[in-house]
Amino acid sequence: MGSVWKKVTLATTAVVVVCSAWITWNRVFEVEAEPRLTYKHMDGKPSSSNLLLEIPIYGEIMVDASDPSLFWSNEATYSAHIEKLLKQAGEDSRVKGILLRLNTGGGSATGSDAIYNALTNYRKSTQNPVVAYIEEESMSGGVMSMMGADAIYAAPGSNIGSIGVLGDTFFAFDGITSYTVDGTEGSITSDNGVERIVISAGKGKDFSKSYRKATIEERKTWQENVDDTYDRFVKLVSKSRNIPEKTIREKVGAYYFGNKQAEKLKLIDGTKSWDEAIVDLAKRAKIEDFRLVRAKEPSSGLPWNFGGAQTLTYEQKMQMLNRDRCSTARNSMLLYHGSMKNLCSPGN
Repeated sequence: MGSVWKKVTLATTAVVVVCSAWITWNRVFEVEAEPRLTYKHMDGKPSSSNLLLEIPIYGEIMVDASDPSLFWSNEATYSAHIEKLLKQAGEDSRVKGILLRLNTGGGSATGSDAIYNALTNYRKSTQNPVVAYIEEESMSGGVMSMMGADAIYAAPGSNIGSIGVLGDTFFAFDGITSYTVDGTEGSITSDNGVERIVISAGKGKDFSKSYRKATIEERKTWQENVDDTYDRFVKLVSKSRNIPEKTIREKVGAYYFGNKQAEKLKLIDGTKSWDEAIVDLAKRAKIEDFRLVRAKEPSSGLPWNFGGAQTLTYEQKMQMLNRDRCSTARNSMLLYHGSMKNLCSPGN
């Protein structure tokens, strides 16, 4: 009996040594293995080997997160996370198609473009279909992102559109007479009023949107940058949805539309229920039975959390998410319907 316990003790010690060495190696050389993609069942036949992967695009679209745990929040979407999911799904032969689930006002131009490219690359490399489904709204960056899909459907009562770009907003105070600051609050008075300068592109995009007046050259430079992003946006929509660029610029503009108008303008392929969209994707994938799944967050157990890695509280995660939003809001190129700056709490 003693020899058995001795072997168990030696084996346990060996496991601890190996795991400790693995952690030390990662911390010293900054090497991190890629977590294996696992799924949770959402709908369909539980025993089916044909997987349809549901990928949510919820909240503000941003590029990367302050902490990896934010990738799995339904509060926001990070393009770095979507790119990783699509890459891993493309290497999994069980995945037969992607169902993009959208409810977003848009966000970062860079992040939205990255999601579009990731979806396009997935379709090309796998020949698998991608169907986008709008639950309530897909605005601005959401529209750019879903251009990577084969078909786009919307739930009844959805809003779609806002094809435009927001650059920065400047306030020029003419003849400042006083300036006071009290903690995080401040006030400015001037003799000749305030001029609000919004750099944007897309008909109606600036609707409802340094303390010196910008020069003509400065405005021209910013406007050219915004126009370049807008041109790419228009071309993507035109190519993906077969809509003339002139129609997008002059008729669609940066307005948003309900289902009937959006379908008439060819921004969507029709109105469907969630179940109907799933069936449509299965038909495009040419499979009779399927499981709709969603990617699971990697386990916090060995080896990912071995060594006492810190687990963030909900409040800490929300603080980091707010910081990410504020950082994105300061980005000069936004494909967002509204003002992301209004999402920032004081101090961020």
